[in-house]
Amino acid sequence: MSDARPPQRAASEAHVYRSFAEADAADRAWYRSLTGEERVDLLLDLVARFQEASGEASSRLERVGQVVRRAPR
Repeated sequence: MSDARPPQRAASEAHVYRSFAEADAADRAWYRSLTGEERVDLLLDLVARFQEASGEASSRLERVGQVVRRAPR
């Protein structure tokens, strides 16, 4: 992964939307504009912030797996 951080909205940048739906659509458009690597970098940044805030900087995320049976098509 690159050391470059994903594009972030500027802290001083503000947008006014007419509805929550319009704001949600703008958020989805911004996330869609990110590359896969930028999305992973963003996720890793959020995980690091969570671990730092909760005092778990050196712990790992718990691995969770589940088998789901689907109806045949």
